[in-house]
Amino acid sequence: MSAQLKTLAEKASQVYEQYTSARNKDDTETRSEINKALREALYGAGVATKKAEDTKTVKSKSDYASSCVTSSPSLTIYGDMLCICGVDINWGADATQVLQQVQGKCPKRAAPKLTANNVDTAIATFGGRVRHGTDAGNTHHFLGKQSAGSCTGVTGQLCVVYDTFYATNSKEGHLAIPWVAQLTTAAAKLREHEAAVVDVKDATAALKQLQAMAWTIYSIPDTDEAPAHQVTPKEQLKKKHNKPATSTKATKLHAKVQVNASGKQKMENLKQKANANLKMEKSKKAKEQRELQEQLDVQNMALKKLNVKLTKAADGKPKLVKIKFFLK
Repeated sequence: MSAQLKTLAEKASQVYEQYTSARNKDDTETRSEINKALREALYGAGVATKKAEDTKTVKSKSDYASSCVTSSPSLTIYGDMLCICGVDINWGADATQVLQQVQGKCPKRAAPKLTANNVDTAIATFGGRVRHGTDAGNTHHFLGKQSAGSCTGVTGQLCVVYDTFYATNSKEGHLAIPWVAQLTTAAAKLREHEAAVVDVKDATAALKQLQAMAWTIYSIPDTDEAPAHQVTPKEQLKKKHNKPATSTKATKLHAKVQVNASGKQKMENLKQKANANLKMEKSKKAKEQRELQEQLDVQNMALKKLNVKLTKAADGKPKLVKIKFFLK
């Protein structure tokens, strides 16, 4: 029993170590990286607050052309919204001042759950809505509305141009847009988070299962314990001989009885009874052992169904794999 409990304790220690590692990494790194990527997709790289900043949210808060049209515009989601949203914006002053008004134009609807798949779907949907038009032999890639290839910010020409990002990838150039790249990072980190949630859940279940197995083993007597001493027929006969005699005559009579045929039969009966008791004791131990094994088999089967990991990945980072030990 002690050897089995020791094995369980070692495995429980390994599972708990991986449990804490997965949980701590998710709490201290992955979640903050997700929030950072999403915040920078909205407001720009290096922005620590939910507030638009010049040169980060837009290329220039007072220059529509550099922020929406010319080489490498489109820094953020909110920056692009300022380029195409139908509200009066004085780009000659500070376009970021009306961001709150622009945000208010967004439809009020229940937000979908933040998952890696939903972010990927949003990226693909955006890529499908980028327009591709030709003017004077030149192909333009934009969001919004152009007029004869012109995008000046006046009525009928509100757009944001993505030509630079499609220069090396005519089909999926949108993936090179800075804020799309940030969303791609967020999706990757969300997958790490989702995997960590599963790992923590599986490790928790494994720890409970290991605890149940330990209690099962602890509750069954150790089969290696020495069996209770069985009194032999000879010892019983000797015990009877050693009883104090009430009289010399009774003692002699008792001795004669023990050596006659009847006494011999009694010895045989005692021997058979002792053997039967010993056999019953062994049968009881065997039954207890079978019951223990049956319980362990059930619990081992439950462990096999858990996707709990106990080894490390090739890169040295803790990673969960299926438990490969089972008690017998």
